[in-house]
Amino acid sequence: MFEAFKQQVSNPYRAKLRTLLFNLKDASNPDLRRRVLCGEVPPDVLVVLTSEELASNVKRAQNDKIRWEGLKGQG
Repeated sequence: MFEAFKQQVSNPYRAKLRTLLFNLKDASNPDLRRRVLCGEVPPDVLVVLTSEELASNVKRAQNDKIRWEGLKGQG
């Protein structure tokens, strides 16, 4: 992670660290922990995943529904 953020402990670095910790500790997101522990998601990939990619399947479905509802309201 340090290398991915240009070897600077900056605000984006801290924000990414908080996001990773939150998602890895999230009780409703056991799949992410399993994927990391089994090596499906290596550390160099983990640190560049977006919040959406880190989210649980349930959270992704909720976000998709919100986006869909927003698009329907615009059209």
